[in-house]
Amino acid sequence: MPVLFPYRALLLGVLLLLSVPAAQAQTPAEPPAKPVRAGLDDSTYLRHDRERRHLLDAITRNQPLSWIAAGGEFSPCHQTAANAPEREPRYLFSAYLTTSFVVVSQPRFAFTVEPAFGLRMRRDGPARGSYPIRTPSYHAVGSLYLLTRLRTTPGEEVTPGCPAPPEADELRYQYLRLNFRHHSNGQEGAALIPGPVGQNGRQPNQLHGNFANNAVEASYVLGARTTGGAWSVAPYGSYGLPASADPTQDGRYLFHRVGVRLTREVFSTWRRVLGKAAQTTDASSAELARRNKSRFYTELNVSLGLSRLDSLSTEERRFERRRLNAEATAVYIPRFMSQTGLFVTVGYYGEDPCNIWYLHRYPFVRVGIATAAFRNVTQLLR
Repeated sequence: MPVLFPYRALLLGVLLLLSVPAAQAQTPAEPPAKPVRAGLDDSTYLRHDRERRHLLDAITRNQPLSWIAAGGEFSPCHQTAANAPEREPRYLFSAYLTTSFVVVSQPRFAFTVEPAFGLRMRRDGPARGSYPIRTPSYHAVGSLYLLTRLRTTPGEEVTPGCPAPPEADELRYQYLRLNFRHHSNGQEGAALIPGPVGQNGRQPNQLHGNFANNAVEASYVLGARTTGGAWSVAPYGSYGLPASADPTQDGRYLFHRVGVRLTREVFSTWRRVLGKAAQTTDASSAELARRNKSRFYTELNVSLGLSRLDSLSTEERRFERRRLNAEATAVYIPRFMSQTGLFVTVGYYGEDPCNIWYLHRYPFVRVGIATAAFRNVTQLLR
């Protein structure tokens, strides 16, 4: 047997050391342990997680639309509280933007914070330059959700590697929503200025008048999501709190309202062949995907003001009995869009909800683009 020189022995030792990790890497690894929360078995933990996800899906699906409308609100005329016609304000655009921050998410309850901004840019002032935004609406909403009923049916299992997790084919839910609302305009001018109506011959300062109000609201939401669409019914009541940044608002605008919000969403489903698989001649090896997304969304909001407005003048009293607001919105989401669609809204304001403009009542039409948590899911079939 030949004797190995020292450098050959050293080389052989290095090769032996390198072969050990390689052998270990070929050893099958043990599957990772399933996450188990203290005090819960696997089935209970998974059930709680499904309930939490379904509640968040229901909450997200019932958030208000965010929209922007070129030209603002088209209206034939505006009426003041004293039944006097007024020239319609000309807008460059109007918009309402909102989102939701989930602070707490549990199987049976959740808490969210929802800021929102309403803007109306008027075509006033110089012909060139920046147009003014009169008394924008700032909303800060804190909402508590309590799930009272949840029923699901099992969904189709999805191929591993699918970008979307398995879902229930049908989801029916009911929950109670309690929220606190703050509404202000970020202005610091006097709320009332000399004028023909109002308290002692004063009228709202529509240029930069201070506006702030608070309210609590309770609603009970019933809804469902199926393979073909979704719907919800949400009756609500809102009670205005007398705390205001300006005492002149007391008895004039306190959000005492009752109403209902109805929504309906229609899904569109089709199949398509993915990527290079479309070139194959073997139908059994083609990769197919099912595309399920929102196609139409409709919404109806109706509310009625109930609070007594003790500070109104004699002329403004006629306005107090006709504070019915109603608006119907239709959104069309083309196939090439996912979370944005084209919308049109037709409605009537008996009490304009935009800050200091509340003394106006008028019919209107809005046209623009809108976004929400529209459905946009792709599932691999094979």
